Amino acid sequence: GGASNMLRTISALARAGAAAISIEDQMFPKKCTIAAGSKIQIVNREEAVERVRGAIGARDLYHEQQQQPGLDDGKGTWIVARTDCRMAYGFDEV
Repeated sequence: GGASNMLRTISALARAGAAAISIEDQMFPKKCTIAAGSKIQIVNREEAVERVRGAIGARDLYHEQQQQPGLDDGKGTWIVARTDCRMAYGFDEV
């Protein structure tokens, strides 16, 4: 989804008390990395970075609007980013 989906999803997860949210770079539909091997399809680097930045921005906006503590005191929602580019492109891309 786009930015509006990201904002809605991150806000809902933060409101529910999620400790962390994982952002991935695989295209839909996701496949098991080990079973699919090099047939994994991922978004381009710019879109992957934008997903992470969007998630961080949505998380920070939610906590700011709720006047909740942020990560500086250990009580915020973590954003975890992972990539499958090694399986899709090999070590050179990593």
